[in-house]
Amino acid sequence: MATKSLPDTDHIVRHVPFKLLDDNGKPLPQAYELRPGEKYLSAAWFEYFKGSSADRVAGCASMMSHYRKLKPHDAFAVGNVGEVKDAFHEFNQKPRVVSEHDSLQGLNLAYVALRQVQTDNLDLLELLAQDAWSEVHPAATPLSKVGPWEKR
Repeated sequence: MATKSLPDTDHIVRHVPFKLLDDNGKPLPQAYELRPGEKYLSAAWFEYFKGSSADRVAGCASMMSHYRKLKPHDAFAVGNVGEVKDAFHEFNQKPRVVSEHDSLQGLNLAYVALRQVQTDNLDLLELLAQDAWSEVHPAATPLSKVGPWEKR
């Protein structure tokens, strides 16, 4: 699998299901928690796409839609790679933020993995939700630009 570390100046996008959003549409800390059996967090590479911020989020949504169900009432959180890494550094972790576009049989060319992370600390999760991944886009607009894709 070809991997490439992302520069700290780039950004990553995480899909946040509706059930992990608060009443104001902001991600809950649990949106950044590893699920049982997961070894890394998944995201998409914002700078993989060209255009405006809205165009780039739509591009990420398009790629994500190939392997997961996205709904208009969900959200996309955008975080700066350096800030995300800094949040983990505060908890003595050294994450790797890498592009792994081959990991899903080429369906998601913007695929990113955050490796070497542990998310069992609520303070860390709150820092990720409130600071590192604080730019949030409701999913309805980007999804309307890309249309539905059949899940494979």
